[in-house]
Amino acid sequence: MADVTDQDYLESGTQRTGLYYSMLTMTNKIGYAVAVGVIYPILDWIGFVPGGVNTPETIATLKYIFVFTPIPIWLLAAIIMWNFPLDSKKQEHLRRLLDEREELLSQESEV
Repeated sequence: MADVTDQDYLESGTQRTGLYYSMLTMTNKIGYAVAVGVIYPILDWIGFVPGGVNTPETIATLKYIFVFTPIPIWLLAAIIMWNFPLDSKKQEHLRRLLDEREELLSQESEV
């Protein structure tokens, strides 16, 4: 996120790190809420009985859900991150430009 906020700061001239952080926290909270809204119907559908006796098939299905559901989600995240256009060289260049801008602004404020 720091790289994205640096890029945004360079392009917009406005420091909006707090906005990005609040969006990240909001999407996390939405994700948690959606997970609860999805998992309870799935548990009901597979016949899971909390605190009760569950069949071996129910336990096996539960294991498969917890093991195999995250795989496509993680793969999608990996693809998105792999193709992210900001690599270490671009980040170093971005950092130099931001440092130059900060130095220029500090020199102007001294005058």
